[in-house]
Amino acid sequence: MAPPDSRIDSLDFDANATVRSARSHRSLLDDDVDLMDELAQSIIERDRRRMQREVLRSVSFICALLNCLCAGSIATFSLYGGALLTDLHYTQFRVNAVSVTAELAMYLPVPLFGYLCDRFSPRPLSLLSSLLFGAGYLLAAFVYKSGPPRDAGGHGWPFGVMVLAFVGIGAATSCMYLVAVAACAKNYAQSRYRGFMLAVPIAAFGISGLWQSQVGAQLLSKQQPNAATVTATGDVDVFKYFLFLAGTLAAAGIIGSIGLHIVDEEALIDRGIEDLERSGLLAESDFFQPRSRRTSYGTTSMWLLAAGFFLVTGPGEAYINNLGTIILSLTPTTWSDTGHPPAGRASTHVSLIALTSTIARLGTGSLSDIFAPPIQLLAFLFLAIPFFTPAHPRLFLLSSSLLGLGYGACFSLVPIIVSVVWGPENFATNWGIVAMMPAGGAAIWSIVYSVGYSRGSGPGNECFGSDCFSAWAWGCAASVAVAIALLACAWRTWTRGHVAV
Repeated sequence: MAPPDSRIDSLDFDANATVRSARSHRSLLDDDVDLMDELAQSIIERDRRRMQREVLRSVSFICALLNCLCAGSIATFSLYGGALLTDLHYTQFRVNAVSVTAELAMYLPVPLFGYLCDRFSPRPLSLLSSLLFGAGYLLAAFVYKSGPPRDAGGHGWPFGVMVLAFVGIGAATSCMYLVAVAACAKNYAQSRYRGFMLAVPIAAFGISGLWQSQVGAQLLSKQQPNAATVTATGDVDVFKYFLFLAGTLAAAGIIGSIGLHIVDEEALIDRGIEDLERSGLLAESDFFQPRSRRTSYGTTSMWLLAAGFFLVTGPGEAYINNLGTIILSLTPTTWSDTGHPPAGRASTHVSLIALTSTIARLGTGSLSDIFAPPIQLLAFLFLAIPFFTPAHPRLFLLSSSLLGLGYGACFSLVPIIVSVVWGPENFATNWGIVAMMPAGGAAIWSIVYSVGYSRGSGPGNECFGSDCFSAWAWGCAASVAVAIALLACAWRTWTRGHVAV
């Protein structure tokens, strides 16, 4: 009998047996691969978006610095204030009317600009500042070139046209400065060094007066045919200087209208909503209420801050605006030296104020981040010393240096306080309300200065000697002393409310 066939035929297998499918095995691997790819892609996308946000934040910061580096051109008013007095035959009242108009136009619209910046975006306002700066300085340039007005014995454009030009310049100054600071305040609201990141653009605003005054004095100065005719006003060619400012500031505003962005604004809004919700749940505990409820606008601390800011900035603004005529009053009538005037040139004083102001602004921001000693920072507000009548004209440089330190610290400290106490969500609106205060102070103390200067003026609307400004100086010193007391009271209110200023 033949042995059975040991070969296995394929038909011997059970057709119903379960066999692992190679296809299904590949599908599971594919799912794992797809999951890993999706995870990797999500990480890459997250990093890409984070990088994009940081790039936008950095670009916005650079544009904000550029805006602030150009926006402070009004600080150089003293360079050409004397020229308005001598070349256009304006009286001291008219010169101060131009400067005060610019101050009012610079501060009064700030709440409106702040509201628009918070509700929309900084970019449209940066474009608006570009248009206002360009039109304002172009108009001022041609008013100056036309010569004295008819009521002053000339055939130039009316005085009101110059006032109108500086209305645009003043409004553009606050607009460009506000959008830059607001962008930094919101973009770095959660940064550890947010005070410093705010102080940098604020300091850049002070530097703008320094470099612009030097450009005017060194590159755009008049060519005097006779050395004996050199005056103490800085010898700036006012027409060329106005044209330079018109082009430079218009370009800076256009760049800001492209590059200024608010990054993660939705997160700021969400945090504000959470604060409101938390205030409803924890209404009975004053300590756990959000700072916006503990220290809201309209409270005593707000009025103390606003009043102190009013009393301390008004004298500073008046000092800077009338610097050129103070130098003229300290220059002897017999002086004909080809060198520097005894009290220094206006461009030197403007640069010195800008430099010391910048140092104070940077120092104030750094200290607020690290130590937060508000009472020590408020000590920078001692602007009284510069207003004591200088016994010798050469000491006037020291006076300007001290004023620059106090003035810069004040304008750096107050925005930081507003950001810390009332939060960054509506920073532009809140700061805009407080920023209105210097307008009234500048107007009052400029009028006081004009009265004293006019009483001591002789032929040609020029005044010589300390009597031109001594009463004004003592009044400014008293104003600043009261401001220091009010700001100290405000600081005590914040510390009692557990606000880490």
